[in-house]
Amino acid sequence: MQVVLDTNVLVSGVFWHGPASRILELWANDKIEVVVSPEILMEYQRLLAEMERDKPAGLANAWTVFIAQHATVIHPTVHPRLCRDPHDDKFLHCALSAGVRTVISGDKDLLSLGRVADVALLTPAAFLHRYTHI
Repeated sequence: MQVVLDTNVLVSGVFWHGPASRILELWANDKIEVVVSPEILMEYQRLLAEMERDKPAGLANAWTVFIAQHATVIHPTVHPRLCRDPHDDKFLHCALSAGVRTVISGDKDLLSLGRVADVALLTPAAFLHRYTHI
């Protein structure tokens, strides 16, 4: 199953335990495939490096390497304005362009949309509840 992860899910999963870390475990165990765009990758790298300042050294670099090796990179072909926060549109553009049906996010602006075309917007907990068979 392919998904797009909002940056807040990645960062939460890397640095704290909870539903977001369970999603990263699914990814690490090849139970889900994470699809990203170059713009999402840059945001991942920037925020991981910023967050690491208060956390164990090397964790951000380890995850940056993992992402480079295990994420599927696409170049979005659609760019409509969809979200009230235009910075969040990149996750929807990625999902819509790649035919991914799930964006996992903790962002209220994205989650308020509920669904965009065939793309469901789910919290980490809702994703895990819906797909407990993974």
